[in-house]
Amino acid sequence: MVGVIRNKLLAIHTKYEDTVMAAQTTLDADANWLALKPEQQTKILVSQTLDTPEKPSLSSDDALLAALESASLETRADWIALVPTRVGNALAEAARLTKPASRILKFPPVTLETTTQVESWFLERKHQLLEEIKKGPVILG
Repeated sequence: MVGVIRNKLLAIHTKYEDTVMAAQTTLDADANWLALKPEQQTKILVSQTLDTPEKPSLSSDDALLAALESASLETRADWIALVPTRVGNALAEAARLTKPASRILKFPPVTLETTTQVESWFLERKHQLLEEIKKGPVILG
């Protein structure tokens, strides 16, 4: 049983590392992110918990127990699920730092079922974006 839990924790940690690495690739493709100084990037990564995750010590059963007490398997899975949101936050912060006049514009969630609905939604958002862009840079969030 302990071996199964150890393997599960290692698998979750590996997935978390992979997800954070993919997040870094996304950040590195963003012009605003690249315009930041390395220390600004590091500060944002740390604030959004996107820095390189520390591998839990699993050298003994006690170490495994300590790792699980510090963060359960479910909590660690939640960390993975939160990475896309944290990347969005990091990108928004990079945009705010490089374009201080920018504003965040969020669209409400919507369920679209037909081509007509998609076209209508797109036209409404297009109009809204064109009006907002007249006021300055817009960050879509």
